[in-house]
Parts: sequence; C-alpha cells; structure tokens
Amino acid sequence: MSEEPPTKPPRKWSERIYAILAICLFAMFLGCSGLITALELPLRLMLGWAWHLIQAAPALLPLWPKLLLPLGCLALATWLVHRFIRWWITTKGQSLDWRPRHTVSATLLVLLGAAAAIALSGVVHQAVWLADAPWWTNRGRPVERVEAMSKIQQLHIAIIDFQGEHGRYPESLSELELKNTFQLLYQSPARGEPTEPFLYLKPRDGMVEGDEDGSIILVSPLLGPDRDRVAVGFTSGATRSLLSEQLPEILETRRMPEPKRHD
Repeated sequence: MSEEPPTKPPRKWSERIYAILAICLFAMFLGCSGLITALELPLRLMLGWAWHLIQAAPALLPLWPKLLLPLGCLALATWLVHRFIRWWITTKGQSLDWRPRHTVSATLLVLLGAAAAIALSGVVHQAVWLADAPWWTNRGRPVERVEAMSKIQQLHIAIIDFQGEHGRYPESLSELELKNTFQLLYQSPARGEPTEPFLYLKPRDGMVEGDEDGSIILVSPLLGPDRDRVAVGFTSGATRSLLSEQLPEILETRRMPEPKRHD
C-alpha cells in the first residue's frame, strides 16, 4: 500500500495577521524615512489601471457616440472570425466543438496582447528618456508651486484660444473647453490635502497694464503646508510665485506687487 503524503497543516489566522502587520510596519517605515516613493512601483503595477480609468473616463464619457463605430467594427470582426473558424473546422472534418465563448476569449487575448505591446513600448520609451534622471526626487514644498504654475500656463493658452475664437475674454473658466477640467481648475495646496479652485480675474476693458507682464488674470490657492506662497498668471503668459502676504495687493490692483523697501 502506498503511503499518503502528509497533509500540510492549515495556516492559522494569526500568521496572516502577522504578515499584514509586518507589511503595514514596513510601509510606515518607508513613509517616516522619506522613501515613500519606493511604494509607488508596486502600487502602480496593481492599481495603475484604476488611476488611469479615473483620469480618462471623464474625458471619454461625453464622446461615447464616437465609440460606437470602433465597437461595432470589433463586434463584426469577432463574428466573422467565429464563422471562419467554424467553417474551417467543418471543411477539415474535425469534431472540435468551437463555441462563441472560444472566439470571444481568443479576441480578448489578442486585444490584451496589443495593449501589453503598447504599454511595453511606453515603458521602454520612458526608461530611455529617464535613464539619466535621478531615481529619487525631493517631493517637498516646490512641487505644488510647479504644478500650479504649469496649470496656470495651460489655462492661459485656453483663455487666449477662447479670446481668438470669440473676440472676448471668458466670463468664467467654466466657458473654456478643457479636456481635463477638474485637474486644471483645481490645485491641492499641499500633498494629501483637498483641492481648491483657481481664481480667475477677468481683465477689465481699458485696463492700464501694470508692467511688461501685463495684468494678473489667474491666482492659485495658497500653496505649501504653511500657505506662504501663491502662484499668479499674467495676460502675457508669464507666471510668478509670490508670497501669500502680497495676495490682498494682487486682488486690489491686479498688478505685480511692488517690492518692499528696507530702510
């Protein structure tokens, strides 16, 4: 008689709890030591598709009628492939029972392979482009300022396009046709904090320009953990990072604040 292999004892819940606690402690250690970026790679590999869907879905939902044609072509191609495979099996005299779910599975595999190839080409492109870049970056206070100034520049381009098309400045930023409306119109003051909207100051007719940059038309929320900075955009397209204490003067004059003189 053959001996039965010994059965492995079932894993206890305590072992799983210890493993979860160890992972949590390791994540806390990375966060406290400033190496939180090390967690981005596994998180993006596991949940990157969800983040991408959240960013892409708002822009795709209004365009759903344009998706009907490619989806219809895909359905027609799947049906034609299914009929061809069944005809080929019949002519060969084989007894293989090819069903629609087999064709759907094969089609999905082809689509997933194409998506993986596109993603792989993007990874290779980014890897080559970032080959000389540092692996670790300081995600400190300047990050929010850079993001806010970048968004102000994109909003300024949209405002200029609107002015060229309609012959006037928009009454509000909601009139602009933006692909990523929420991402461009809102900015987080500091990492992990709720977003706040940008302030749009429509230029008045006959307004005297303050300096070579023109008048201020866009103002970001107060930035940084201490709310000590604010990013502003001018009609010329220039952007500046100013102290938050200069905000009242900005809102009153819409010009570049005069530098303070120290006696």
